[in-house]
Amino acid sequence: MVDGGDSGPVLIAKEKNKDKDRDKKKKKNRDQKSEKRQNNNRKTSDRNQKNNGNRKTSNNQKNDRKERAERKERAERRQKNDRASDRNAKNNNNGNNKKDRTPRSDRSLTKAERDRIYRQGLREGKDRGYNKGVKTGYREGVDKGRKRGYDRGYDRGYRKAENRYRGWDSNRWRSYNRSKRNQWRRPVVVNNYYGRGGWAGQRGWYNSRPWGGGWYGGWSSSPPWGWWLGQSVVWGVTTLTTAAIINDSIDRAIERRQPTVLVPDTNWQLYYGSVEPVEDTGVTFAVYNGSGTYEMEADCEEGLLNGEVPTTPAEAQLINAACQVTFGTQA
Repeated sequence: MVDGGDSGPVLIAKEKNKDKDRDKKKKKNRDQKSEKRQNNNRKTSDRNQKNNGNRKTSNNQKNDRKERAERKERAERRQKNDRASDRNAKNNNNGNNKKDRTPRSDRSLTKAERDRIYRQGLREGKDRGYNKGVKTGYREGVDKGRKRGYDRGYDRGYRKAENRYRGWDSNRWRSYNRSKRNQWRRPVVVNNYYGRGGWAGQRGWYNSRPWGGGWYGGWSSSPPWGWWLGQSVVWGVTTLTTAAIINDSIDRAIERRQPTVLVPDTNWQLYYGSVEPVEDTGVTFAVYNGSGTYEMEADCEEGLLNGEVPTTPAEAQLINAACQVTFGTQA
């Protein structure tokens, strides 16, 4: 309400407006101060949290470094103990494999020690069990099976064939000798057998044979072959060439670097370095008969050539010479 004649009500209204403005200004100042305090409090809280986090991180890093150092120290101690244990085991093995009976310390075993003990026990147990159960058993089984099979087959087959000649008279042997048999049926190419294998390279070669020998020969008058008595009567011979003569001819051939020796009472040439033992009593060899070189096989115990009784004295001399080179005695 405005009264033009009197200024009193106008002044009152202005005073009220001023009061309102002052109140608004005061309220605004209070709000600003409150907001500033809140901001300061938040900043302080953030700084505190950050400082606490830094302190925790620093402490964690210190703890990690400490734990790593302790783990490293423990690992070094374990390695040192393992090396000491290995040295003790090696020293015990060198001392005539005597077991170390000193009591162990009270400390607990490390994983490396347990692994080492486990591997050692596994290896020793496997070796003992394998050697006893496999190697020994295998050898025994093979020896028994071979002995039974070989001896049985030999006795029933080979001995039976050999015994059939024992009752032959002179007429049977003459008929047998006239039979048309061809022993020269396996030609072979020979590339100079001189010094083959190193054993036939010098005098005294009979001591250098890798398969041994020394059991053949040594009889006083005639070989102990089942067919010899009846066959030799038909041939008119009583003995074969001695070991001394054959050995001496081979010694001379070695000195002259000749690959062959003359088979006694024949015109055949024996390649002495070609002999190869077969089982315990057999031998294969190469021989030149004047027209070609052939491979043959002889049984020195039964006196057979390619599985047959010889039909001529020359064949008997060939068997004797080949067997003397392979299994003969020194004299």
